[in-house]
Amino acid sequence: MVGCEFLDHDAIGESRIGISVADATDYTKNESDLVLTQPSLIPASSAVKISREICQMMKGYIIYTVSSTIHLFGVCAILLLWNFDLTSFLALVIAAFNYCTSFAMLFERMKLSKSPDILRVKKIIARGAAFGSYIVLSTANFFRVATMTDLFSCKIEGKSLMSTDEEIRAALFLQMSRVNQTVALFAHSDDCCLIRCPGPVVTFVYIFTQIVATCKAVQGDLDFSVAKGVGWPKAGLIWLYNFVLLFAPVLICRSQMEACKICL
Repeated sequence: MVGCEFLDHDAIGESRIGISVADATDYTKNESDLVLTQPSLIPASSAVKISREICQMMKGYIIYTVSSTIHLFGVCAILLLWNFDLTSFLALVIAAFNYCTSFAMLFERMKLSKSPDILRVKKIIARGAAFGSYIVLSTANFFRVATMTDLFSCKIEGKSLMSTDEEIRAALFLQMSRVNQTVALFAHSDDCCLIRCPGPVVTFVYIFTQIVATCKAVQGDLDFSVAKGVGWPKAGLIWLYNFVLLFAPVLICRSQMEACKICL
């Protein structure tokens, strides 16, 4: 409700959000939740736009922060149970990548929704926890497959794939950093099965972190935390694994949703 006259104070007080202009009566201003600094109503639309941008930004930031935190701590806990040391330095580098991405999300230009936004914190945290739990399972599955089956024992360039702890550590670093950054593609979407293209800032940070993570995992010179890299062919397989594990379910769900819409 937007008003300025004395008789508007009752409606403004009972409305969900009351807005009064600068030249409104003092009694009306006291009943308002928001007082505009200009006498016209033009700033009201700008205030609504800014509030929706902030709401969308907070949603994406919370989802990404919750999911990346659950992923990092969850994987580290699972690896400790399986007596494998990721090293604190690699975990710190992954956390730094996540921080850069979450910081870049604050500069995103949000796509405003047509309906009013409500910041449902429990639902947002649950969605972030769901993303985080899924990528924890993806990393745990990757580790088990790489260490306990013969799937990765094929010969590439005369060497067996993931044959040493150093290679497994480098592969885990690449897989974890890769999957964490990919969650940013889903963070601002209104649908779990929708991928929304990020803005230029997040895109730049995404490309930069992935180049750094891939090069370091391939070369294996992460401050002696990874003494041996995985090589380019193995890094390509890790990228393919993440692509299939993350994007294939999304594409399947989207196709099923479109089929349901056609049937209806």
